[in-house]
Amino acid sequence: MSDGTNILTYLDPNTFHVIKTISVSASGYRINKLKINELEYIKGFVYANIWPTNTITKIDLTDGKVIGKLDLDSLAHEAKKKIHVHLR
Repeated sequence: MSDGTNILTYLDPNTFHVIKTISVSASGYRINKLKINELEYIKGFVYANIWPTNTITKIDLTDGKVIGKLDLDSLAHEAKKKIHVHLR
């Protein structure tokens, strides 16, 4: 679970009690100013959007480190251009 901060929270699925928390960090620094949301769990990793950017991060759940980033700015830019053309 994400509360919109750099903290990932594990909940017991039956009681919803907090089991543990992990601070997400990149390059040895906590990402405390950035807000993670839109979590997806895929093959042992959490992928999360960094709000309000177009960046998706890949988070190692053993230590909370960001081990990959996907910058989707160019995709967002292309989508905006296509929408603009269709609105004319």
